[in-house]
Amino acid sequence: MPVTPCGAPLGQWWVAPAARFAANPRLSPPPPEPGAEALADAMVRRHCAGMNGRLSGRRALTALQEAPAADPDAAPTIRWLLGSASIPDLHRLVWRCGVPIPRLADHARAHGMGRRPLVRWLNQFAAPDC
Repeated sequence: MPVTPCGAPLGQWWVAPAARFAANPRLSPPPPEPGAEALADAMVRRHCAGMNGRLSGRRALTALQEAPAADPDAAPTIRWLLGSASIPDLHRLVWRCGVPIPRLADHARAHGMGRRPLVRWLNQFAAPDC
């Protein structure tokens, strides 16, 4: 199967490697707003409505701000959230809830997310070289 210069299969959407996000020094989000946990809770309830055992907004927000392996129990909720979140909600997670873009990319990569809008939105913040 042919691959891209970064090793991803051609024809599939993939999140850029972590080194490309690390090469962009302008990815620091502002501190979370006072209502960040309530905003995250609303997003989890909206995007994970049909999910049994979904996390609270506080726990989902904490899990998104940590490395993907830090809370294995959070994986199903994070996967479901990133699999259905709209671009405006991704903006809210970063700019209002204080989740770093490289950390969102780590979660997307760890969960094998290949959803085109998510991947395209994340990769716009990655440095251009592999």
